[in-house]
Amino acid sequence: MSDQSFVRAMGAIFRRECSQWFRSPLAWSVLAIFAVLGGFYLTIDLSLYMGILTLELKFLASLFFIIIPLITMRSFAEERQLGTDKLLFTAPISTMSIVVGKYAAAAVLFLCMMLTTIPHLIIILSLGGRVDKITAFTYLNVILIGLVYLGIGLFISSLTNRQTIAALTTMVVLLILNVLNSTANVVGAFFAKVIGWLDVANLIDLSRQTALGDNIAAGIKWLNPQSRLELLSQGVFDLTMILYFVILIICLLYLTVQRLESRKWETGR
Repeated sequence: MSDQSFVRAMGAIFRRECSQWFRSPLAWSVLAIFAVLGGFYLTIDLSLYMGILTLELKFLASLFFIIIPLITMRSFAEERQLGTDKLLFTAPISTMSIVVGKYAAAAVLFLCMMLTTIPHLIIILSLGGRVDKITAFTYLNVILIGLVYLGIGLFISSLTNRQTIAALTTMVVLLILNVLNSTANVVGAFFAKVIGWLDVANLIDLSRQTALGDNIAAGIKWLNPQSRLELLSQGVFDLTMILYFVILIICLLYLTVQRLESRKWETGR
């Protein structure tokens, strides 16, 4: 398929998905819930902290494990449930254009959610609250984390024909990612102890066992997208962080394509 054909096919899928989304009560419910929760937190923030938007953004990011699955659960699970996936598979368009089109539509809905926080930014600025480069970095990172979570949800939706299963599985995966940083040290210490138990010949001394555990904990934190939120919230910015998120999203979309290609082959047999 040529680049032009790919763009046309992707655009068609994107418009179809957006049309379905913004005619769906679910989409408006998700937007309303997100806006209400953000407004509720802003009220508390203004009464206690004099308006620190980064706190609200972190709070909203912590709720992505509930909100993102509601956006992605229908992406492919609904197609399989209704049997319309066969029409997609037999259409003269590439699987990649289908995946990217659906992902782009979900991303638009997510970005519309994030736009509901812009009035909060204006309110905080008008009241003399703190808005600085850390706020901008936190905005950027929360958006990137949300886009990664959309990729995870999209992939999980391609694995099942039940929207509820897709939503619950995505919630569990995202919840694990949310708590991964706080449990990384515990996991590292556990592996260090396991190494100690297995080392019956005492070939690895205690300091090396501890170092191995620390390295495992550091590796878990490095892999976790949430750790980037903590760094950016401290004002630490590095282009490799952006590259990390972009590569992660591409990998998730590639996995989704491969899963659908496998499904297409199974359907065509």
